Amino acid sequence: MLRVRWELVFARQLIVALVVTGAAGAVPKVKAPVRAPVKAKTVVAVLDFLDLSDHRGRFYERRAADALQLALRGRERFEMVPRAQVRRELAARGLAPPFGPGHAQLVADLVGADYVLRGVVKSCTVTAAKESATVEVTLEVQVLDGASGEQVDEVSGSAQVATKELTTILEALADTAFEQAAQQIAVKLDRVELQGKGARPKRAESRPGEPARLGPKGRRTPRLMVAPSKSAPPVEVEAAPATETHIVGAVLGRLPGKNKFIISVGGGRGVIKGMEFAVTRPGRKPGEAERIGTLKVIRVDSRDATAVALDGARRILSGDHVESIGMSPRRSRAR
Repeated sequence: MLRVRWELVFARQLIVALVVTGAAGAVPKVKAPVRAPVKAKTVVAVLDFLDLSDHRGRFYERRAADALQLALRGRERFEMVPRAQVRRELAARGLAPPFGPGHAQLVADLVGADYVLRGVVKSCTVTAAKESATVEVTLEVQVLDGASGEQVDEVSGSAQVATKELTTILEALADTAFEQAAQQIAVKLDRVELQGKGARPKRAESRPGEPARLGPKGRRTPRLMVAPSKSAPPVEVEAAPATETHIVGAVLGRLPGKNKFIISVGGGRGVIKGMEFAVTRPGRKPGEAERIGTLKVIRVDSRDATAVALDGARRILSGDHVESIGMSPRRSRAR
């Protein structure tokens, strides 16, 4: 009798288990929601503007840049490099407007920007009368590719602000005009098609065989500030086949105690040992350039190169523009 009861209990438990299992299998599986891919933002750095107005001092150069930074910060597609960081990098190297393509490459490399904005205060006219004051501002901005320094696009904006409040400070009125002109530029920049958003590769911080050094707060010191190790033999990377007939770049830094410099272009851009570069610096007016010196490449890495100054070593600064001018005569004869 007990055996029969036990078999009935077991059968009931088995039936319940089968029913529950079948019901569970019949419940439709809920798929996890698919998240939309997050679009990488374009990392942008803003340089101090070049002031071509009649105003004396650098007040407008920084105010225009700050106004543009503020206007672009509200745009979802841009990730802005803090202005304080950009100014700190420039001040550490003694660099100030006017900036050339080489400066843009240098800043982009230092702060990890995809694009660099170089601006000009074309005009800033202040008209003050007994009962009113007016400020008219025109700004022009060039979008420079951080990797090559080449100009991608150019936009402009202008604004006119007037007031009848005689207690208004003219500098505050100029600030308002800069902000309005910068907003116009921000709207136009938002429509510019930019490639490689957020994908600029980071520069290696040390050469092969060179120990990494730590700076303040344990941060790695940028490679261009590290002297080559005396114990480690120089390591050269074979240059890739030339991909460009006209190569432009920037001076990244001077090697300590020597007339040798690191430039921002290497074997990946077609640079080979023995190639010479003219070093120039932009003048006060757009399109003007001053010849500073000449560099000859003595060592090539994939993304940069080491060059010795043939002339003008004392005048060459970080950020100066370099432009290929051919091979060294000795190298040419050897070929």
